[in-house]
Amino acid sequence: IAFAFPMALMISWVLFVAHFVKKLVHERELRLHEYMKMMGVNPISHFFAWLIESAVFLLATVIILTIILKAGGILPHSNGFVLFLYLCDYGFSVLAISFLVSSFFDKTNIAGLSGSLIYVICFFPFIVLIHLEDNLSFSLKSAL
Repeated sequence: IAFAFPMALMISWVLFVAHFVKKLVHERELRLHEYMKMMGVNPISHFFAWLIESAVFLLATVIILTIILKAGGILPHSNGFVLFLYLCDYGFSVLAISFLVSSFFDKTNIAGLSGSLIYVICFFPFIVLIHLEDNLSFSLKSAL
């Protein structure tokens, strides 16, 4: 499960990344951020509204996934709270990379496709590291 679980998470959340990136770029295309500033809304509140909406969406997924993994007997000896924290950490890293990738694009459809592609490409070093884990020293693993 050490190799299959991270791969399954990465593959299952590719659509989330595409959706989050497309939503941010679409808002930028429509210039909603500027309209909100003209109406007196603080720019930070616009960011936090997106963050809370996306985090709640991912949090619901993480809760369901934690229940399935614990109640389904897939990870019976794992602490449910630690598993929940691990999945939340991964979910927030998905949000962070989505926000980062969205800042590089101006067109919605290109951003969604490229965002999911960049997310998958960023995961490839993990796959290489898993395969080379036995041949690497501790200091090199820590550096990677």
